[in-house]
Amino acid sequence: MAPDKIRIKILLFVLVITMLVLTPILFVCCDKPNIHNVGIEELQEINGLGELLSERIVTYLDNNPNADIDDLTDVKGIGEGKIKLIKERWSD
Repeated sequence: MAPDKIRIKILLFVLVITMLVLTPILFVCCDKPNIHNVGIEELQEINGLGELLSERIVTYLDNNPNADIDDLTDVKGIGEGKIKLIKERWSD
């Protein structure tokens, strides 16, 4: 077999193995949408988050792009219980 064909087969083999290894990792780490991409309507689907709290959350996240879900306790009306519900659905 020509050396170029062997190199191509090795490259394809490495590519396939890499994809097989990385694909499950991507699904595990990225199974929840990021909280910064959530809209008011989606937030309102959580029991106890009405329009006002949802608007406050979106405004807070817009003004604090590096905030994580735990920082939402800075939003008036958001406590640990609501933080727990948000974490079940979205990631930081």
